[in-house]
Amino acid sequence: MGRFVKNTAYALPYGFYLRATFYNKRLFAQAGISGPPKTLDEMADDAKKISAIPGSQMTAAGVLALVPVCVFFLLIQRHLVRGLTAGAVKG
Repeated sequence: MGRFVKNTAYALPYGFYLRATFYNKRLFAQAGISGPPKTLDEMADDAKKISAIPGSQMTAAGVLALVPVCVFFLLIQRHLVRGLTAGAVKG
């Protein structure tokens, strides 16, 4: 998504890119998980495995709480970008 103004290109990022994932390697190892999840389904499965470990329910709840937020952002990102850029570039 971009525009040219007086032969200069202007663009805004369009998409949701996860550049970093933070996770507790020790907790994942206790649950028998070899690495970070690559999909939302894997994240949900990993959260269930982690919640089976005694005392880890809060960690699993935190992981599961992020899923709806990510899905919501993926659904509205197009509208956010459109709204943020409305009228920003004249030309």
